[in-house]
Amino acid sequence: MPTSKSWIGKKLELHITALGKALLAWKTREELDYFLDAITLTPHTRNTLTDKKLFLEELQKTRLRGWAIDSEESTYGAVCLSMPVFNMYNRVNYAISLSGDPVVYSGNKIDGYLELLRKCAGQISYGLGYRNENEYLRKGN
Repeated sequence: MPTSKSWIGKKLELHITALGKALLAWKTREELDYFLDAITLTPHTRNTLTDKKLFLEELQKTRLRGWAIDSEESTYGAVCLSMPVFNMYNRVNYAISLSGDPVVYSGNKIDGYLELLRKCAGQISYGLGYRNENEYLRKGN
């Protein structure tokens, strides 16, 4: 449910959201360079990554672990977890997410939410024709 910190249809820059990171982490290096050349990594909180090298490192971590996080980077008091959704061409054009209070996503609680996101993203990806078994299994779907 949206809170006063967020609302349906709220537009945010890609670099400050888990959804944005999930979408960007699976782009080619050429696509990422084009994106980063076109924008300024504007700070929204003290947690916002504003250095392009550090942001690229975060995207690499995101891709390796299979999910993205916004840890109060866009708004204080809000954490977001996101998973990529793959299409039949093994491309990420979509992502899904869960958002909430940092306490909700702390410690061991995060694993249950990530598993829920993995299953949902896997089902949506499958519905879009995604069939790359190795990637599919790595995501836990």
